[in-house]
Amino acid sequence: MKRELKALALDKISLHCVDQLNQMGITVRVENKMSADELAAAIGQCHLLLVRSATKVTPELLKRAKKLLAVGRGGVGMDNINIKVATELGIVTFNTPGANAESVAECTLSMILAAMHDLSSGQQAMNHLVWNKNQCHGRSLQCKTVGIIGLGAVGKWLSKMLEPFNVRQICYDNAPATALPWVPLLDLDDVLGQADVISLNLPLTSQTHHIINAEKLKKVKPGAIIVNSARGELVDENAIVEALRSSRLRAYATDVYSNEPPDFTKDAFFAYPDLRQEGKLILTPHTYASSDDAQDNVAKVLAEQAIRYLIRGEMPWGANFPNFSLPRQSQSRLLVFHPDAKGMMSGIAEVVKGFVNVAACINQRIDKGNMAYTIVDIDGPIKPEMVENIRKTNGVCRVHWVQ
Repeated sequence: MKRELKALALDKISLHCVDQLNQMGITVRVENKMSADELAAAIGQCHLLLVRSATKVTPELLKRAKKLLAVGRGGVGMDNINIKVATELGIVTFNTPGANAESVAECTLSMILAAMHDLSSGQQAMNHLVWNKNQCHGRSLQCKTVGIIGLGAVGKWLSKMLEPFNVRQICYDNAPATALPWVPLLDLDDVLGQADVISLNLPLTSQTHHIINAEKLKKVKPGAIIVNSARGELVDENAIVEALRSSRLRAYATDVYSNEPPDFTKDAFFAYPDLRQEGKLILTPHTYASSDDAQDNVAKVLAEQAIRYLIRGEMPWGANFPNFSLPRQSQSRLLVFHPDAKGMMSGIAEVVKGFVNVAACINQRIDKGNMAYTIVDIDGPIKPEMVENIRKTNGVCRVHWVQ
């Protein structure tokens, strides 16, 4: 049973990814930007959707995507994809953790140094032909305390890059298993109170939204610097502005914003031009991960993840469904998504047995009573009638097959 797998690549996904998918027989339509209506019209024919951060993969969009098997996110943050609804529909979601982390960490370090040495205000003055050498009073990073909030791939790269500066490193992470043994893991308030420099590297979740707010900023060490390379919504932007105006914070450097692009007429960071002119507010347009090298690496990993699922029938690393260990036992493989309920696995196997011999069959669930999926390896080709009968099985929400 042959089918043409179709993908839609948005948000300027690197053509390296497109080339790899085309070589594997996946037809890719490339559109740098589509309106919500255009995307809604196109999604019905797609098996794979590839996005970065700009496209919002909403519940409404996912429910229209009857053929969609997977959504791949080029980057780390998955907050622009409604993973809950995708999971309920049996749509696999995955990202490319670590693929652009080194680039983000390099830019984070550069912004730390720029803020510490007051380079921004000097540059701003020179752009206006003003020589303010005597007004630029920087501080050395050597021997300072750096608080890394979030020790994922970016946080770990930053920790490594900080080693030559002889700084004291401390960290906070809401997933303690990610911590580095040689970097003390502290409570958030302790990190805020001790650190001269604070780097925000957490994913955006309901728990991390506005993790830095007016109350937390009162606990920050006076004169500290904050660099945000993760998500704008990690901070209360109005509270940041007030902390800068009161000199509670020495500087805030960010590459990310609650609104992207920002509203230059209304958003808090643009209400007080003097903060930017004085180098207290250092702003870049979400470019930390946009180096050519980083995007090529993201494209490579994104394509590898997609091929692993669509062509080989393996669960991508870090997907919304748990991984499984079952070497291919035969010619064809079925992946059937359904609720974790009694009799689902045996019912699917019975349907398959009516058409062909079952070589192997296992089941994986997210949590008890949550979503699950059954993997069936079969001797022989996939038959349309068999797939149709599986789809009609009560509870089955999505079927993928490879052969």
